[in-house]
Amino acid sequence: MRARTYRGLRLWLRGLSHYANWQPRYRQCELVPTGRYERCATGITGRAADRTRFGLSLVTGMGDGVRDSAAVFAQNDTGTYSAEAARFQGSNAHRLGATGSVVVLSDRGFLTRWLDDSSGTVKVADYPDVQVNAENHPIAHTDSHGIALMPRLRSFEYNHISMEQADLQLDEQIGSVQVDARPACRRGVLIDLPVHSTRGALLTIGLKDGSQLPAGATVKWIRGSQVFPVAMRGEVYVTGLKNHNRLRTLWNG
Repeated sequence: MRARTYRGLRLWLRGLSHYANWQPRYRQCELVPTGRYERCATGITGRAADRTRFGLSLVTGMGDGVRDSAAVFAQNDTGTYSAEAARFQGSNAHRLGATGSVVVLSDRGFLTRWLDDSSGTVKVADYPDVQVNAENHPIAHTDSHGIALMPRLRSFEYNHISMEQADLQLDEQIGSVQVDARPACRRGVLIDLPVHSTRGALLTIGLKDGSQLPAGATVKWIRGSQVFPVAMRGEVYVTGLKNHNRLRTLWNG
């Protein structure tokens, strides 16, 4: 039995939503005839910048009884899809496939990939486009209502869920940047990351003689215990403001 040499071509495609970076890689392979036909296969795989993965597979041969086939695969955050076609001894076959899951939690529905374990939804107040992490790996971003789906949580184990503080505004008060979720098997869990707006403002306080409040002075609410220190030029950053506010200033001098 004599071996024949074929030269295969594999192309890797990356970031197709912005540009195509073609990196051809040539590999020489020895294919030995088996029975009445010889077989050769090649493939193309890649990943787009929007987290979509795709692939193309081609299989053909020469001789009697050869089977030709082609398949296209794609996967994104909402499912896995495939289209396949084959020809064998004059007969054609076609197949389409799609797998995914529908998750309903807290009266909201989500489309995601096939789930065989637990999942959860994360609530970050009403702040959109906040990155949510699981075990310090980015998983999702919150929608316009501040909610994100967390698929594939480990059952009966502590899953460390956190958010990216840099995606929040400076005047947001964060109760905790990380919580631990421990769902039951194939159950959903609601995860609330405590964040709320402090309604802060930078004030410049002047005295009756035209000078500014000295540095080191303090400002506090008439009714409340929170104290705000005064910096240079009479500037003080106050949080928790309402429509009408009454403050008291304290200093030595």
